[in-house]
Amino acid sequence: MWFYDLSAGPENWGGNWNVDDADLDGDDVADYRIPVSWEYGSYRKKSALPRDLGKVVRYVGLDLLAASSPLYPPYFTADRDPGDVDLDMNTLEGWPGTDASRSFIKTPLFVQEERELPTGFDYSADSQDLPFAGDFKRCFEGEFPLDPDTAPSSCFPQYGLPPDANLFLAAAKHTNQFLEGDGDYEAGLLNFATKDDYPTPLGYADDNWLDGTQSGVFSFVSPGIIDAGYGLTTTLIHEYGHHSSLSHPHDGYDAQSGVDFEPTGDYFFGWLGDESNSMMSYIDLNWDFSQFDRDNSARFHGAGYAELANRIAKDILRDRDAKKAAGNLSDADRELEAAQGAVAAHDYSGMLRHAERAYFEVREGAARAGVPIRVRQPSTWSVLPPAAGPRGSRIRPSLIDLAHRQIAKRMR
Repeated sequence: MWFYDLSAGPENWGGNWNVDDADLDGDDVADYRIPVSWEYGSYRKKSALPRDLGKVVRYVGLDLLAASSPLYPPYFTADRDPGDVDLDMNTLEGWPGTDASRSFIKTPLFVQEERELPTGFDYSADSQDLPFAGDFKRCFEGEFPLDPDTAPSSCFPQYGLPPDANLFLAAAKHTNQFLEGDGDYEAGLLNFATKDDYPTPLGYADDNWLDGTQSGVFSFVSPGIIDAGYGLTTTLIHEYGHHSSLSHPHDGYDAQSGVDFEPTGDYFFGWLGDESNSMMSYIDLNWDFSQFDRDNSARFHGAGYAELANRIAKDILRDRDAKKAAGNLSDADRELEAAQGAVAAHDYSGMLRHAERAYFEVREGAARAGVPIRVRQPSTWSVLPPAAGPRGSRIRPSLIDLAHRQIAKRMR
């Protein structure tokens, strides 16, 4: 349940305590907030109240909380869902005298919290330390220069990507240093520990800069971050939540208008979504995922299983031996019908269970019919090659693996 009371008085996060300043976040754009009830008739016309309540219901209650959209695809491989996911933590130790992985990561808590999210996956975790040196250090300092007068710079300019892609490129160059092939899917989590307070965020879940799908998670710790009350564990919980598909409860997508919005300008009131008990918000209440998070995760991953089941079934039905899979496809149909019924009843965990069964029925049917499951080339740590080779010769724009290493776990 989510409760929003217009008459309870001013609250800080949505900005309704300030009806004097048009621009609350300093971007020179007026910010739309939902004022408390007694401000209708002075700050805003009384006739605007129904419209404002509609905005709260539509954009906050539905778009951000009860029916949010996934940030990244809920299926981690190109055409298959993994049975198990390895949370692969790698800490680049650059804080002399401090063992950051030992001091600031509580692995059991991290795994416990991620297991709260219904996904259909089993989770494991492992950790290793790497030196904060070479391309990792060079790309880090290019993205986050310590000197405020130094502009960020790309550490691999030949790829034509901005400095924001530096850590992705460094990781893509060196996947063989941190991915061991554990599990059906290995989530690459890289933590940077530094003695100086570089201008980093707490962390971010990056995409692959190619097709917008998830790549890895980058988290940061330094003396200043510790003084602010943070370590690495809560950052990992939050950022892997993004990697798994979850959005913030303050920015999202409105399906009717096709608008991807964040809490600024006309949608500043989106900050009200953070007034919920979620690890994905920017209000530090606790380390848990909310019921909205759990429902949405089940819904996202259930839809992922259903979509991939239909892709594989399409290939089976084109095959001359499709009859061998008839029983499995029939059972899968029943499971997907049950999944639809569970959605109608708002039973999202039930939807996930039925969709997962349908997926594995189709997988079994493909094996019976001898139909290979086509897996597109993975793109997690791949980029486009430079646009031009020596002497201006063109290089065919195809996916390449920068580490020259096929990630076998993604191809199973």
